[in-house]
Amino acid sequence: MTLYPWQEKSWSSLTQDKSKMHHAYIFVGDLGAGLHRYSDAFAQSLICSNLTDTSLPCGKCQDCHLLITQHPNLKIIDNSTEGSASKNISLESIRSLKRFFELSSHKVDGNKVILIKNAESFTLNAANALLKLLEEPPENSFIILTTHNVSSLLPTIVSRCSIVTCPKPTADQAKN
Repeated sequence: MTLYPWQEKSWSSLTQDKSKMHHAYIFVGDLGAGLHRYSDAFAQSLICSNLTDTSLPCGKCQDCHLLITQHPNLKIIDNSTEGSASKNISLESIRSLKRFFELSSHKVDGNKVILIKNAESFTLNAANALLKLLEEPPENSFIILTTHNVSSLLPTIVSRCSIVTCPKPTADQAKN
């Protein structure tokens, strides 16, 4: 997996000290800034067992091969593929995350990662259910939310997460 050129400096800052990792992140970015590629790379880097020297997933290890199809330690909720007419992230989707965290990792000390795209689409009940996961996260677990508008999230969710702003391309970078 590669990042866009305008994301590399921010990526370096985000991944420089693995010992100071937070259990929950909100990735915020404008449409067209590559928010989903950036958050996907971060989620995959938490699972890859052989990161590159730039902390990107290697693409070669068993974990990376599983990421191509469906890794047992990665759960992605994307309301654009959820199949409901309302396009909201439902309470049942969030309840399934609790069950996902209850399952053991497929390898010893492996990370369990949840990536929720378009978090501004939570129903109120789903947002409140997510709070319970954020308050008492299991060991070696990470929750990543993406949004284009952080102010649309409950303040209690925002307060429990580390905010990461996805950089925007310059005009020249966007042309390329």
